[in-house]
Amino acid sequence: TPILIPSHRSHLDYLLISSEFFKRGLVLPHVVAGENLAFFPAGSLIRRCGAFVIKRSFRNERIFPVVFTRYVQILIRDGFPIEFFIEGGRSRTGKLLYPKLGVLGMVTDASSLMRNDQKVSLLPVAVSYEQIAEEKSYAKELGGGKKKKESIFSIFSASKVILKRFGKVYIRIGEPIIVNEEIQLYEKPWNQLSELRRREVLGYLGERIMHRIGRNMLILPTGVMAMAILCEPSMGIKISTLRDRSRRFDYLLRTVGAQSGVKSDFGGWAVQEALERFSSEGWIKNIDDESEEIIQVLPQNRITMEYYKNGILHHVATTSMLASAILGVMTKDDQTSIAEFWDEIFNLFQYQVFLFRYEFLFNPELSVEELCSEALQYLVTYTGLQNSGIEKEYGQEEKKESISTSENTILIYTPEHLTICNRSYLNELSGLTQNFLESYYLTLRACHAMRQRQFDEKSISKHIQGYGKARISIRELLYEESLSSVSIKNAIRAFREEGVFSFLSDGNGFVFDEQVYNQYINELRVLCRISENGRS
Repeated sequence: TPILIPSHRSHLDYLLISSEFFKRGLVLPHVVAGENLAFFPAGSLIRRCGAFVIKRSFRNERIFPVVFTRYVQILIRDGFPIEFFIEGGRSRTGKLLYPKLGVLGMVTDASSLMRNDQKVSLLPVAVSYEQIAEEKSYAKELGGGKKKKESIFSIFSASKVILKRFGKVYIRIGEPIIVNEEIQLYEKPWNQLSELRRREVLGYLGERIMHRIGRNMLILPTGVMAMAILCEPSMGIKISTLRDRSRRFDYLLRTVGAQSGVKSDFGGWAVQEALERFSSEGWIKNIDDESEEIIQVLPQNRITMEYYKNGILHHVATTSMLASAILGVMTKDDQTSIAEFWDEIFNLFQYQVFLFRYEFLFNPELSVEELCSEALQYLVTYTGLQNSGIEKEYGQEEKKESISTSENTILIYTPEHLTICNRSYLNELSGLTQNFLESYYLTLRACHAMRQRQFDEKSISKHIQGYGKARISIRELLYEESLSSVSIKNAIRAFREEGVFSFLSDGNGFVFDEQVYNQYINELRVLCRISENGRS
């Protein structure tokens, strides 16, 4: 029984996948849809196309979860393909979202009841868009606007979208996971495991599914160009700088194992195609200069363009985070081996991996040390670091899947022999995740500054965004996209879990653990390269 688990970027996801099934004469998948799509006439239409509607939350529900679980069991037993979105809702930021485990748990429970000759396969599906139809509404929501409820009126208002060309869409299937085989690996039969143990297993399984989806998200011209533009906060960039940087990013992405929708290397036509798409949307402007053309980036559109950057950022997120750690610690001397500062560098890298647990889904099969070692190799490949010593060479049989390349051997570099080769290259890599660091720095600063004020938990994001706009106006913060409501909410969640602050029991205001706050704010200042008196 195939269980399709696609990335969720757009309302078009399930329509595209079902249409491919139809064209190939396959049974249409039964799609788990949210109750927000049950309005007339969409509700009856999507049901006829194979969707079945469920509640967003089963909290305080007694009958519905039992009925739904039984329905899933019958579909799986009878071999009907099922499709559900493990991220829950559509990603407003372009990043893969943290997996929700409810439906996955029901599928696993049903799989444990199957006969030995019946298999249930989880199929990670990556859907990559050159451009999505909902980009404007996503940008409004990230800026603090409310999500508009789906209705018949929204269908009619979207009529102009139907007539517009948005480029290509790529659907790729990742390596399947056979659920029956997975649950046989544990110490007891599935139904005898404790509730806590089953949740741990489901969490690990969900992370593996998301990682396999991420590995199949394609490199597209819009994504690479958005990375090249947004990795620095300046409003204007020379076209030659963009071309060179986009080629470097494209090469790095291919090196880490990302697959491309462009057959050849990222060259002139792909650059031009992406720039023309951005220009037609009014996100950038071309300025003629005496020496060469300059691309002007309009600040209010950076958050929209970031969607395309985030679609492929997970491929190089750890590389960017290690670059930030190195630059934060080694502020001046490029000739000194990074080994002299390695403990501090590794601690800052580890700090980011832990802090950004709701921003990026890292390979769950690798430890933090292995993620760091992998990122170190890519910094050398990118020529941000240079090797002045001896490499260790490992054969093909010793390579890990996550760092596999087309060559028969890989070179493993150690910190003892590495120095900074090109600080500007490290800066552009570091810039890919600087807006997230600024979001978390902003959240801490704003909450601490407003800790005496009384406001409820739901309105805190808007207050932080207002505080952030003031910080951007005085250039204490540089990235407009750091005001993203999603990043701010993720930061609040992470800091609350770490006990940095907690909301008062009456729901108004919050209190800080000053010692933990000082530790976190100091580390963020190092990574953002902000002194206590502002930008250095």
